[in-house]
Amino acid sequence: MKVKLLGKEKQKLRKQPTDNTEAYQLYLKGRYFTNKRSPEGYRKAMEFYNKAIQADPEFALSYTGLAYLYSILGIYGLRHPKDVFPKAESLNEKAFGIDEDLSSVHRIKGSISLFYDWDWPSSERSYRKAIEINPGDEYSHYNYALYLSYMGRSKEAIREMKKAWNLDPLSVVINCHMGHVYFCARRYDDAMQWYRKTLEIDPQYGLAFYFMGHLYASEKNYKESEKKFQEAVKLTGGLTWAVGWLSYVYSKQGKGEEAEKLLQELRKRSQKEYISPLNFATVYLGFGKIDTAFEYLNYAYEERDPVLCTLKVIPEVDPYRSDSRFDELLEKMNLK
Repeated sequence: MKVKLLGKEKQKLRKQPTDNTEAYQLYLKGRYFTNKRSPEGYRKAMEFYNKAIQADPEFALSYTGLAYLYSILGIYGLRHPKDVFPKAESLNEKAFGIDEDLSSVHRIKGSISLFYDWDWPSSERSYRKAIEINPGDEYSHYNYALYLSYMGRSKEAIREMKKAWNLDPLSVVINCHMGHVYFCARRYDDAMQWYRKTLEIDPQYGLAFYFMGHLYASEKNYKESEKKFQEAVKLTGGLTWAVGWLSYVYSKQGKGEEAEKLLQELRKRSQKEYISPLNFATVYLGFGKIDTAFEYLNYAYEERDPVLCTLKVIPEVDPYRSDSRFDELLEKMNLK
């Protein structure tokens, strides 16, 4: 077969991300540990990405990998959003300066627009551009699927996540979030099947237990939810989101002492590390202190907590959607 290409397209095919084998291997290790979705994994990933940049300062993928890692630290509440997202943006701009035709550059831009800037049209444009440049990039389809899900476009989100899965069916991240988009679409049975598929690939994947805890909590099966959140806390090294939700389900079962103990644990940890206000909002929702919970929701808005972009669709907050303060928050975020 002969393929006739224009000059620009031919140049793209010939272009290699780096000629430095060491840098590329370090970059791959960074990706591997990023996908572990654990504090220790993130620490190792950051080390490998920085070493890759040192080995080849013109290797654009290393910058986008590190940018993505910084955004993940913000999304999972491990660092203050205002500390990490500007760093992610700066690193991504560096990568753009090296290679503006790199799909991951546009993918990261889309994620920053989604989780931090809350600029929904810009986010979609960037994700679509990333897919246009490289339809075979599974993580562009994956991230675009999350965007579609959080915008309430569940059918499109499921189709897009399936594209990501077809490209990498053994990815625990993609399998787990396939369940997540079904969960946001209120298709709980389908969601649970995907969470279980994830654990077949990696039985120690804490994020799957965390999402299963949410599913059971939404069904008011607090006993099972408690078990899943306990497992998530153990496997993720004490992820604060899991701690907050474990307190919530303790409260729902009348275990006030256990719930209060976890609240005090979060307060103590907040003296040494960043704890998102959303964690405290979750705890106070469990206590039934709705006014206090909304105060913390608004603190989270002021801090630009990335998880707020999910408020339009996540089932856990359905009991509070009739509150006018919830509507006001969605309107401020242009999610109404």
